[in-house]
Amino acid sequence: PAASGSAPEASSSADQTQYTFDRSIPNEWNVPCTVDKDTIWVDVELNGHRIKMAFDTGAPSVTIGKNQMAEIGLEAPRGKADGTSGGSSSNEKTPYWMVPTRVKVGGVEKLVQMKVLENNQAEPLLGQSYAGLFECTVDTSAKSIHFRQRGVSKGTNRSAYEVPYVYQESGNRIFVDVEINGKIGRCIFDTGNTSAGISFNDAAQARKYGITIPDDAKSIVTTGVTGQGKCKEFHILRARLGPIDKANLMVNVSELSDDDEPPLLGAPFWEGFEYTINRQKKVIEFVRR
Repeated sequence: PAASGSAPEASSSADQTQYTFDRSIPNEWNVPCTVDKDTIWVDVELNGHRIKMAFDTGAPSVTIGKNQMAEIGLEAPRGKADGTSGGSSSNEKTPYWMVPTRVKVGGVEKLVQMKVLENNQAEPLLGQSYAGLFECTVDTSAKSIHFRQRGVSKGTNRSAYEVPYVYQESGNRIFVDVEINGKIGRCIFDTGNTSAGISFNDAAQARKYGITIPDDAKSIVTTGVTGQGKCKEFHILRARLGPIDKANLMVNVSELSDDDEPPLLGAPFWEGFEYTINRQKKVIEFVRR
């Protein structure tokens, strides 16, 4: 079944103001991960069924498709869909269902809302409905994600550079202000975006951030949960966030024109840095590796 009747109420917000310390789970724990072309893969159990999922701070919910549920023997939801959903790579829409699901990562299980798509054409995502319940330190060089309950002090990391973020409950979004070619612009901190350092929704949005698509930009195809989409790929002069200062950064601009979300700051931007999403202090702590 998609949900357990004896489990507690599923969490709906990944960044609640009040967080109750859970004595039934460890204070902190490590989860091994693997990295493939900037995608961070972790082993997850969904209602006891094992699956590999991509760790994605840009995904509001743990996300999977009915097609992927069938592959691991997990019963898919029935009845009327809760809505339709689009993706960052395509403007196609697909029906989805929100299903309370027991999600277990590294031995720690929580009942959270999982988004089930009629058909997911990308990887299943370990999103904010689970990951956002905790503080997470991602160290790709050590191939490890360190989870920690909020309120568990680890002291001040003097080697870390703190970058403040803004949390938006709608969509479980984490926003950071990035300097792009000398101009400050707001972006979504999105570990699931592995296609470019920054991904813009369309040419009009790129222009608002001071970016013009060059004539020699390369045309590429990207894949998201709802399918494939076309975009232009090219380098910009410079982008900076806290200690991370990238010259000649690869970005892409989608042909979509109906998404009013800010652009996505992707994993290639912070390559070489370990980062911790500190939800108590509302900062992202970066440490050079």
